[in-house]
Amino acid sequence: MQRRSRAYLLAVCDRTSSKQTQTLPDSVTTHIRGRACTRLQAMSAMHSIEELAARHAPAVNAILEEADGLTDRALQIQAIAGRVMAVLESEGLVSRERVAPQNVGVHPCNRNGAMLDPHHVHELLAMFVLKGFNPGECRQALAAQISPGDDGAKERAKNEQLTKRSYNLLAPCQGDRLKVLTVINSHTSAVLRAVQFSDEARIKVCPATQHLAGNDGVHLSRERVLEACSSLRKPSDEGIEYIVIPHQLTALCPTLMSVLSEADNAKHSTYRRETALQTMMNLHKRIVQALDDDEDIVDCICPTNPPSQQAS
Repeated sequence: MQRRSRAYLLAVCDRTSSKQTQTLPDSVTTHIRGRACTRLQAMSAMHSIEELAARHAPAVNAILEEADGLTDRALQIQAIAGRVMAVLESEGLVSRERVAPQNVGVHPCNRNGAMLDPHHVHELLAMFVLKGFNPGECRQALAAQISPGDDGAKERAKNEQLTKRSYNLLAPCQGDRLKVLTVINSHTSAVLRAVQFSDEARIKVCPATQHLAGNDGVHLSRERVLEACSSLRKPSDEGIEYIVIPHQLTALCPTLMSVLSEADNAKHSTYRRETALQTMMNLHKRIVQALDDDEDIVDCICPTNPPSQQAS
């Protein structure tokens, strides 16, 4: 199909809507023309993103490939991520969007495939209740649009499986409602979803959130959470703003989200205190890479971050 410029599409829209609405009242004509133009503007924007992604994906992948040669990923991965984000921001390949908690999942690559640590979600909730929730701390929240087709179906399924195997410590996930998948502020997003659905989902408390349980002493109480921390009410209802990367780019840059996730983990204790599951996923990833590159497996799997005795 031949692609048309945005100006051409809008001109066609104007001519077509004028011909079809000559006999209608002005108010109706304006409404129809506006809706038609909105649809064509959306189509034009989608083509623009596809073109931008195709144009800049080679440069992004070239930077990402440098991560494979780092001598100490924990120290240098942030520089790689910074260069990548600079390209995405300068070329208009990211947007800022407020997304409601029920529409936010976690990217399957997060924490080397472990995705979330349910106990850390509860520890984070307890910290918010103690100190208050500051939206300014989420300015770098980063997510990717969920993929279309079969890839998106797999991403949705993994999010549903994650919550099912959490023994009710996480809020349940409805895969068909997901719009974005996080790699930065993923645990914060899980906290907001837990607060939003705490009453209807019957989320179990753990030692960190025992004081936030309802009358049964077992399940998280939204009322008690909001009584103790009113600053969580608005973000748990309306969500927070995310820097969103379009799926057109992530499809062309398969390692993009994993590198950005790893770089963020390197900034805080989540990286320094790996869980046993995260360590196993990390080792598996390095072994597969070593086999693909015909490298010495022992050199590749030597861990830079020893696992902790408890979840981060």
